[in-house]
Amino acid sequence: MNRVEDALRRAARSLRRRFVPNALERRVAGLGLGPGDVAIDCGANVGLVTVALARTGAEVHAFEPNPDAFGELANRIGTRGNIHLYPQAVLDRDETVRLYLHRNAGDDPVGWSGGSSVLPYKGNVNPDAYERSRRSIWRGSCSSSTGR
Repeated sequence: MNRVEDALRRAARSLRRRFVPNALERRVAGLGLGPGDVAIDCGANVGLVTVALARTGAEVHAFEPNPDAFGELANRIGTRGNIHLYPQAVLDRDETVRLYLHRNAGDDPVGWSGGSSVLPYKGNVNPDAYERSRRSIWRGSCSSSTGR
């Protein structure tokens, strides 16, 4: 393959990524969200779904209890006016919880943050490695937290 063909393939790949919706974007589009709607992302992690939801124009409330993931989420979001971030877990009860870390979190805290859990018996967490206790938000009180 010559340089011109290689450059054309790279350009085509870049254009496809920019203009052809990926699977996440197609699923979010299927939700029919738009300006004036509210979306709640529980377990937002580093914000891939959060950003996709926000691109619809909806107001997004993103909850992420893992501090490493939350830091990446906050950096990714910046100052987007239609996204509100909360460093909390969402549960079926209001209580203080521990966030148990993935057993490989010591190697890459952000990379393994998706494996964190409030459940100490989950197979991929280390029950001896957890973040300080955090106040959860009860899913029934989300409407008061989000103002809706």
